[in-house]
Amino acid sequence: MQESDKVHEFFLSLPSISMSSRALQDYLKAIYKLAGDTAEPVSTSALAERLKVAQPSVTGMVKTLAAEGLIEHIPYLSLRLTAEGRRMVVGTIRRHRIVEHFLVQVLGLSWDEVNAEVAEVLEHSVSERVVNRI
Repeated sequence: MQESDKVHEFFLSLPSISMSSRALQDYLKAIYKLAGDTAEPVSTSALAERLKVAQPSVTGMVKTLAAEGLIEHIPYLSLRLTAEGRRMVVGTIRRHRIVEHFLVQVLGLSWDEVNAEVAEVLEHSVSERVVNRI
């Protein structure tokens, strides 16, 4: 398969993703980064600051994440990822890294051109099938 065919296949395979799914993934990623490898509890205020959103926005998403079983939340104190939440966020970060490498190695973009914004947008759109093919 030629490079142009790979690029064409890649972009044709991008599914549409709802804004709520993207926001959910962004929240999980922020919690993961704030907690680090220690899986320390994270405060909602630290999460709001990290995402540059208002506290009520965090509160709403935290309720959603807890209802989905992706975080454990102790109101007014802290939250932490569940095993399922951690699995989901690690998959998102994996997709991000693979997209970055694809953009550099296949499309020939420089690392400067592959800024966080480009990979950040594409990581939410790439299916697991495409990631495995890359």
